[in-house]
Amino acid sequence: MVTGNRLVIPPLHFTEAEAMRQALLQASASLRQSQYDANHDSLTGLPNRNLFYHFVAQQLALYRRNTGEFCILFIDLDGFKAVNDTYGHAAGDQLLRDVSIRIGETCRASDIAARLGGDEFALALAYTGLDQARTLASRLLEQLSAPYPIGTVRATITASIGISHFPGTANDVDTLMRKADHAMYSAKAAGKRCVVWSQRARPLSSKLVPTMDRPAARQPLTSYIISSGGIQPACSLPFRALPQYSGPP
Repeated sequence: MVTGNRLVIPPLHFTEAEAMRQALLQASASLRQSQYDANHDSLTGLPNRNLFYHFVAQQLALYRRNTGEFCILFIDLDGFKAVNDTYGHAAGDQLLRDVSIRIGETCRASDIAARLGGDEFALALAYTGLDQARTLASRLLEQLSAPYPIGTVRATITASIGISHFPGTANDVDTLMRKADHAMYSAKAAGKRCVVWSQRARPLSSKLVPTMDRPAARQPLTSYIISSGGIQPACSLPFRALPQYSGPP
């Protein structure tokens, strides 16, 4: 009912309201930044080990329901320490950023790349079988082995790549990560600049354990299978005997 009385509106203190709004916005931005920093590498901007692990765990839960395939690549840079020691930490940091860019350009939008720490990276390949992962790993190895222009110098490194496969290698995230890491160390023991993939343990009639000198850094790419019987060359690729590796289980 209209009474004709004067309408009285108390002071709204807009200055204080705006200050509160700004404080809430800043707190929200700080929280988002903290969450981002907790899950990403500060140098390259890639997801870190924590986010990569959670992504793999989520993907495995999905693929168990849909009977899909999934592969993990562990990548270790060969020769990075020499670049860091020769040209300095700034050059080393730039090389790591360039490596992250090349990895991102090689993988697909559905995949996730991560920096695990130091000169170790990882890739999670969604809906990918072992043959597809081997093809991508070979292409990635060639990309990472190309020279890196850094200032007035051209730095050269290579990489060792280990692959694990769901469901071919294991059915849980911890074992898949461990087997990919093991395969990567086996690739380094095999002479570096090669790809090794892990298969589910099974008995074999014999082990391939002869030794030989490590190949030259630019020797053509070779791939190997690692299983309970040791490291073996892929049957479709040229034979090369390997030293026995007694690294992580």
